[in-house]
Amino acid sequence: MASLDHKPPLELLNATTVWSLLATVALLAAALALARALLPLKTYTDTIKRWTFVWLVFDALIHL
Repeated sequence: MASLDHKPPLELLNATTVWSLLATVALLAAALALARALLPLKTYTDTIKRWTFVWLVFDALIHL
């Protein structure tokens, strides 16, 4: 039976990781900007509705 000796990578925070995290933050910023631009003021001031909208837009952008 082969030994499954898993070793962590030499660098946990490499360029690919940094770019992926930056892309995720950019998508979140885009979702926040879309909420500000598209939601009526009454809905935007409702925290639960605003963050639900942001989450749904963020999730949609992630899956594009």
